Amino acid sequence: MRLHRAAAALVTPLLVAAASPAIAADNAPAPAAMAPDSEVMSLSREIIATIVPADKRHEVFGGVMRAMVSQMKPSMTAKITDLGLKAIIDRRLDEMPDTFMPVLDKHIPDLLEGMALAYSHEFPLDELRQIAAFAKTPAGAHYLFRSSAILSDPAFAAANQRYMADITAQLPAYQDEIRKEVLDYLKKHPDCSGTKAFRVLDRRF
Repeated sequence: MRLHRAAAALVTPLLVAAASPAIAADNAPAPAAMAPDSEVMSLSREIIATIVPADKRHEVFGGVMRAMVSQMKPSMTAKITDLGLKAIIDRRLDEMPDTFMPVLDKHIPDLLEGMALAYSHEFPLDELRQIAAFAKTPAGAHYLFRSSAILSDPAFAAANQRYMADITAQLPAYQDEIRKEVLDYLKKHPDCSGTKAFRVLDRRF
């Protein structure tokens, strides 16, 4: 049981992180009542199409997911000493991108539209015109399309792995603090609607 709890504590944050793009899209606040200016949205979509071309969507989003999983994997499995258990966790983590890509593929159009809306909120029309003009240059198109590839660069990957190792080392104590605080609250509020669900999760992890 202790081994199971340790493995779950290590892997669960990665599962949540891998699913987070779709979760973020599903839980995003409703768009503002006033629609953005048509030229603003047109330019925003044009810029997003340069960052993520239609024929490269699967490749770009898949690359980001694979980079994230590979960089988080060492810190997530470092404390698993049982070779059999480590082999299972390693295999399942390696399978994650292919497992979750169909879900992510389904959400890509919505995510891209959300990105375009975000650009329309962040940049005024004049700046969007300048960005779109830059995107039409060879350097601009290359910069925007390859911006997400930076996540896979060995230099960034090494720095991110060091960061994740430090975060992972602090996770068990932080999870214990949350569990204790929630359990204390539930003891004082037994009618809380989340009591049953949390007790099931606590038994699992």
